[in-house]
Amino acid sequence: MKYGLIILVLFSSCAFANNELSVCESHQSKYEKQSCLNQLIEEKKRDLRVITAEVNAIVVSQEETGISRGLGKEFSLNTENFKTYLNSYCSLYLGATGANMGTGSVVASMECEYVMLEQRIKALSFIKR
Repeated sequence: MKYGLIILVLFSSCAFANNELSVCESHQSKYEKQSCLNQLIEEKKRDLRVITAEVNAIVVSQEETGISRGLGKEFSLNTENFKTYLNSYCSLYLGATGANMGTGSVVASMECEYVMLEQRIKALSFIKR
């Protein structure tokens, strides 16, 4: 059941992200497409920095009030684990889809990174509620 829910979340996130990524599909050259994707990724990275700072403020507050001791260390470790997971997952994705062979690998890698950043932002926004 737990894995089914995770898969459902991944597919729904991918579908939402694909709508946003489709903006870049209209570009004819791979360089234009990569530039478009790079802009989307940079926007997601900014969004992630903002939400991470907001969640960190919540974490610090919880630690200061004594509600959740050690939460800052846990959040820091969780953030590092996400970075490792992002790289690992996108490598797996490229290999599994065969996208690591040929000129489409850069675009596929960028699309994967975008989707993973979007998922992280959504996951952190549950904490912020």
